[in-house]
Amino acid sequence: MTPPPRLAILFDNEPGLPGLTSLWGFAALIRVGGRTILFDTGSNGRVLLKNMAALGLAAESLDLLFLSHIHWDHIGGWDSILELNPRATVVVHTFSASRSTGRSRAFISWTPTPFASSSPYVP
Repeated sequence: MTPPPRLAILFDNEPGLPGLTSLWGFAALIRVGGRTILFDTGSNGRVLLKNMAALGLAAESLDLLFLSHIHWDHIGGWDSILELNPRATVVVHTFSASRSTGRSRAFISWTPTPFASSSPYVP
């Protein structure tokens, strides 16, 4: 039996789980289908890594780094993650990938498509 998906907020400006440091920005850990995904990286790599360690999570265990958009409070820790886990797959919006840091890095880029009015996900 496949375990249910799990989500933990790792980085946020609002206090969350006990033992985590709050700071402006956002990052979430998602575990689904046997994969560990980091959604965004907050505004500060040191704080992100400290919060991950508080939950017993090592950067090396991440399979995928998904960056929602290139704003400082969502990508501030991505270099800290990639220094410890250079093999992590990075998913970033096509527009953002073209304006990345200039580091030599392979990205999986995606271009969002509008939901059709018949989509079950749109009210």
